[in-house]
Amino acid sequence: MTSARSQPATDREARLRAALRTIGPLVVIVLFVLLANGVSLLVTNPNPLLQRSGLPTTQAPHTASVGMNSIDPNDGFTTQALGVAAVHQLLSGELPLWNHDEGVGQPLAGGLQSAALFPFTLLMVLPGGVAIFHIVLECLAGIGMYLLLRRLKLSLVPALVGGVLFALNGAFALLANAVVNPIAFLPWVLLGVELARGTTRWARLRGWWLIAIAVALGLYAGFPETAYLYLLLAAGWTLVRIPGTPRPWPYLVATLAGVVLGAILAAPALVAFVDYLPDAFLAGHSGSYSAVALPRVGMFALLAPYLFGPIHGWSGVDASGTIAHIWSNVGGYLSLGTVALALFGVMVRRGHRALQLFLTAWVVVAICRIYGVPVIGRLIDLIPGVAATAAYRYIPAALSAAAVVLAALGLEGLRGAVLRRGLRLWFAAVLAVGTVAFVSAGALVARHLAPGAPGLRLQVLGWGGLAVLVGVGVAVTAVFARVPGAWLGAAVLVVVESVALFLAPQTHAPARPVTIDTGSVTFLKQNLGLGRFFSLGPIQPNYGSYFGIASVNDNNLPVPKTWQAYLQAKLIPTESPVTFNGVSPSGASVTPKQQFLDNLANFESIGVSYVVEPRGLITDAERAKHGLTLAYEDASTQVLRMPAPQSYFVASPGCRVSAHGKDAATVDCASAGSLLRLEQYLPGWHVTVDGRPVHVAADGLFQRIVVSAGRHDVAYRFWPAYLTAAFVAAGVATVLMIVLGVGSPLFARRRAGVTARSRGTRRTAAA
Repeated sequence: MTSARSQPATDREARLRAALRTIGPLVVIVLFVLLANGVSLLVTNPNPLLQRSGLPTTQAPHTASVGMNSIDPNDGFTTQALGVAAVHQLLSGELPLWNHDEGVGQPLAGGLQSAALFPFTLLMVLPGGVAIFHIVLECLAGIGMYLLLRRLKLSLVPALVGGVLFALNGAFALLANAVVNPIAFLPWVLLGVELARGTTRWARLRGWWLIAIAVALGLYAGFPETAYLYLLLAAGWTLVRIPGTPRPWPYLVATLAGVVLGAILAAPALVAFVDYLPDAFLAGHSGSYSAVALPRVGMFALLAPYLFGPIHGWSGVDASGTIAHIWSNVGGYLSLGTVALALFGVMVRRGHRALQLFLTAWVVVAICRIYGVPVIGRLIDLIPGVAATAAYRYIPAALSAAAVVLAALGLEGLRGAVLRRGLRLWFAAVLAVGTVAFVSAGALVARHLAPGAPGLRLQVLGWGGLAVLVGVGVAVTAVFARVPGAWLGAAVLVVVESVALFLAPQTHAPARPVTIDTGSVTFLKQNLGLGRFFSLGPIQPNYGSYFGIASVNDNNLPVPKTWQAYLQAKLIPTESPVTFNGVSPSGASVTPKQQFLDNLANFESIGVSYVVEPRGLITDAERAKHGLTLAYEDASTQVLRMPAPQSYFVASPGCRVSAHGKDAATVDCASAGSLLRLEQYLPGWHVTVDGRPVHVAADGLFQRIVVSAGRHDVAYRFWPAYLTAAFVAAGVATVLMIVLGVGSPLFARRRAGVTARSRGTRRTAAA
């Protein structure tokens, strides 16, 4: 009786232990991610609004002289500002297809970088939303890599270390714009590929189901270049895993089906993007990026990224501009510990030889592409579409994934001491000597490039010393690999190094507490109406979108071709249409202020009602000459009223118009006339008059319709071609996945039950 009563308790304990074995490692990865973000969570405030918006704060943001916490300012201009604008539209019940508050109107979802349709973008509106957003993506990346490595039959600790290393990879550490968003889903794609190698239909179904979800999220995430480059890695992975697959053709079909289904799920974002492309200015994405690479000395920063100082910290003291060039174009790093273990992983034979060789080749080709090594570095550019991407900057995520898998295999090899002692001794000697030589050469290069850099000795000794400690430590571990538990020393070293490298940039964000003054924003919200403002510094590009006030400044790519042409011909010719921020570019002979004053009538003609400037930039004499009047001022900012801005809706003579927001108006005409709307024309715009569709024509930048005599209600709607079909296709694909995802395991269990009963019946009959 006691035994019978204790049986349920024993079963519960077994289930609890099984759950802890499953969930425990995932919790550990989350805890390491939180630890590695500890400075941002507790000491500094990484909110891009504080550093990118141009609004005054209670504490001056860090400048390049002391370092930055992120390389690319688009963590604010696109990821935060446009992402928050998209979420606000969603929360108001609208699809975020168009942004009235950027330039003279631009596609929002179709521009992709806003990640407007990406589910995790909803996190942006939370307090500290950008940090939470990235922590969630880092956790997903680490958990996906851990599960992938377990699927490759690695033991717990090596898989766990691999998960932590990928969660804290160099792209996540250095960048926070849309470039990093898709990275989280790369290991999930690869895990789907591995599942698709299963022997049963249910196993293959799980594989293509997971591939589809991961591919779709990677495409919705807002940066197709990153997703495309890592899908190339996934394609190669798929091919090299054919040998040894029990049923290769069903495996390939399942994998391809997953990719196709993922693209269908992401069709709304893809259709919006493709519809925009013919009318978009793409800058270097027309193919010129294929000739761009990082300086070769940047290889030192690949393994020891802060040998050249904090992010842009030493750029100002390097007369050659090399350090500035590296920091401006780098897309991540590989820690020295990861590379050391990866080298050992190349030597280990564990039944994944074809995969190991492919990953090694991928690492070599990727590094050669980043640093412009002739011939080898150009191999990847031969793949269609790669030449149109900035591969030198966006391939490091896929490079990190390959290196981490090899590193985990290497740690597994150290754990089992699978190599002969002689080979391990040679490996240890080469690694130790190579590490010391590499760090010493990097330190000499740093001293040569930036001899007067602040903290040069401390920076080189600190980060160089850490790299030497890790490299030599892994070498010693290889020598004593047969000592029980010695391999754990290498695991600890590489994880500590990874956490330290990840924490370092966070120290350069503004210290807590820090607040921001939004007085000028409040004034514009109350007074701008349907007009626009132009900024000569305060309220930087796209932060008008963040606050819901229309700014002609923009920082985005792509942008409409007609807007790019108008901006450079009639507004501020010296500024790039990609970064139209109203701030003097280096070396410009004519300042944006002077060009604004010279072209003031052109600004008025696109509906600019106010100009926002740093206090006193435009002198009293210049104001009087050009008819500008002071409308608002505080300690750092002034807002000036334009003398004669054009109205947003302009009716022809004999017509009166009443606006009901920017997408609706009532027009009353004594005779046939027309209505001009100061909103960017693109083919996706549709107009109805009294509920009936009418033709909308381009009038320069803007939109014009013809109306008959009488009173009419006019409504505008942006809806790209084939978007309805895209949503229908995505909906059907979603239903299909739900049906198969829920129905297939039920069918499999039912079939297994029927089979078991049939066998039982046969045994009974035989008895």
